[in-house]
Amino acid sequence: MSTIDLKSGYWQVGVKSEDQDKTAFVTPFGTFRFKRMPFGLRNAPATFQRLIDRFRSSSTLRNVTILGYIDDLIVISDSFEQHLIDLRAVFDRLREFNLHANRPKCVFAKETVKYLGHIITPQGIAPDPDKINAIVDMKEPTTVKHLKSFLQTCSWFRKFVPNFSQIAQPLTMLTKKNQSWKWEEAQRTAFHELKGETPHDERPIAYASRLLTSAERNYSTTEREALAVVWAVESSEDLLMVILCMSEATTSH
Repeated sequence: MSTIDLKSGYWQVGVKSEDQDKTAFVTPFGTFRFKRMPFGLRNAPATFQRLIDRFRSSSTLRNVTILGYIDDLIVISDSFEQHLIDLRAVFDRLREFNLHANRPKCVFAKETVKYLGHIITPQGIAPDPDKINAIVDMKEPTTVKHLKSFLQTCSWFRKFVPNFSQIAQPLTMLTKKNQSWKWEEAQRTAFHELKGETPHDERPIAYASRLLTSAERNYSTTEREALAVVWAVESSEDLLMVILCMSEATTSH
């Protein structure tokens, strides 16, 4: 596997001349405008992701397993020899798009890599220990803002935690609009249970969970289980693109 970091991300995208005035800003030294897409624009992430999606959609990369999120790319191959061929195809495509890699941040031809807060090995995917330690070191929140920050951090690894939504429910209820702050035993238990459930050496590929909507709660048991299967497949699209296999869904009915 190899991970490729694109240098200065957004700055590799030019701004049309007729749109440059929209990026103007005033300083004590004069008024300036951007010729390259700056960080901070509302649509910058979506614009850059569309560029990466077009980059990956080439017929020259049809047989290359490459994923890209914003300026982070990962290339996965079955063998070292094939990996060299795949990397050459990726580099040719980078030249075609005039995209530049940040060499010090790139990692090439490794069996274990860090990618988007995860450790990826031939055996599976696990959270980055540095991210886990950040969660474990968090203190009990005293405001809704702090609680939302904790939940957002934990949600990054919810696929590794069974029944995440059920465990977190006492906490998520406190983030609802017009909900008064009540940090009681139920919230304290959920907080520490989430910290304790944060995995260090998980074997399953992923866990996933969510609460049913008010309409979905009226479904029959069989309909709920069918809904779970459909939702699981749709929410795991990125994983299924990499791992093509025969699957079997098991329910209690």
